[in-house]
Amino acid sequence: MATPTDSDVAAGIRTRWAATSSLNSIIASTAAWRGRAPERAAFPYARFNVTESDRELTSGSAYLARFRVDIDCYVSADPPAAATLRAALDAAFNGTATTPAAGLTVSNATVLTCAALPGTTSRPTTERVDGKDVVRVSASFEVYLIGTR
Repeated sequence: MATPTDSDVAAGIRTRWAATSSLNSIIASTAAWRGRAPERAAFPYARFNVTESDRELTSGSAYLARFRVDIDCYVSADPPAAATLRAALDAAFNGTATTPAAGLTVSNATVLTCAALPGTTSRPTTERVDGKDVVRVSASFEVYLIGTR
């Protein structure tokens, strides 16, 4: 099995986004970009970054890896839309006791948990982007997985 990378986690994020109808109906998965959004991107859209935090070697060839996923979503300046978006993000990426991986799959790995990081969810903020008033909704999630080397 190949070692899972941040690109593998990013692909899993895109796949999960597309499969979550409540999220995909607000911001299409095709409008969720890793890193920077294209200049003058049409609203609504999202940007996300995936960063590997650390790896913990275990006996044998397995190891635990932790990735952080930071998501910034930009929607029309409508507070109810922001609350709906936040709920959709949680539905897509915040695992529960019965489904700790939140339905996220990552190539080359077994996902143990995907959960919101405490204290990283910001309140929606109004910003001016490309001459338009928009609301930015941000969230961060942590993905723990098992990989092999």
